[in-house]
Amino acid sequence: TIAKAGSFNDENGNGYAEAGETISYTFSLTNTGNVTLNNITVTDPMVSVNGGPINLAPGASDNTSFSATYTLTQADVDSGQVDNIATADADELTDPEDSNNETTPLTQNPAMTIAKAGSFNDENGNGYAEAGET
Repeated sequence: TIAKAGSFNDENGNGYAEAGETISYTFSLTNTGNVTLNNITVTDPMVSVNGGPINLAPGASDNTSFSATYTLTQADVDSGQVDNIATADADELTDPEDSNNETTPLTQNPAMTIAKAGSFNDENGNGYAEAGET
């Protein structure tokens, strides 16, 4: 089996997700079969996965050999989350094993600032605001 976990990295420390910040992914693999799995690889359509290939004996697990980092886009921030899935394969598997769909929530900070400025046009030059002046 393969399980994937994502952790948001708030690189600028402001508590909110922003385009350009990252998510770190870890992958946990467990051989639930009764034969050794050889040349296990992990692929992910959104990122380049680091690590591997590895071999796993029956019943063995590994959660340190594979990792990946994803850089957030503005579309990710706008949606408030990143959904992702990975696939593990080995020489002995006839069908690759898909991970759980990993959803990493992103803290948004919707905000707007408006500044309004006005200036009085003393159209008759007397120094006083009067009806009809702008």
